[in-house]
Order: sequence, then structure tokens, then C-alpha cells
Amino acid sequence: MGWLARESVNNPQMTNSVSMSAALGVTGYDIGLLDDAMKGQFAASGTDVIQANIRAAHAGYSYATSELTTRP
Repeated sequence: MGWLARESVNNPQMTNSVSMSAALGVTGYDIGLLDDAMKGQFAASGTDVIQANIRAAHAGYSYATSELTTRP
């Protein structure tokens, strides 16, 4: 998932955000749950950090729901 963090926000440190959201996508949870958690978790770090983590998370979620889930 590091490649997706680099591709989506040019920051491999956000691999955890990508991976967590991919897990949510595969299991069918709403990405909004993670968005809200990130806003609280990174509030002290500022808007840029929050938005970058959310962009990375959405990239992971999108990848997981389109490439990793089973289709009927």
C-alpha cells in the first residue's frame, strides 16, 4: 500500500491511512467513519495534514472497493 500513498499524496508515511481505509472498503464499512476519526486524530496537526490523510484514505478505499472485493 506504500505505492498508493506515494501516488495519491506523495507521502509514504500515510501508508497506514491507505491500509486502514482499504480494510474498511473490503469489509464494507463506510469511509466516512475513518474521515471523522482522522479529523479528530489529526486536529492538532492542521488542515493540510488532515486533508492529505483523507485523500490517502480515499485512494485506499477506492482501490480496495474496485480491485480487491469479490463481485457476484
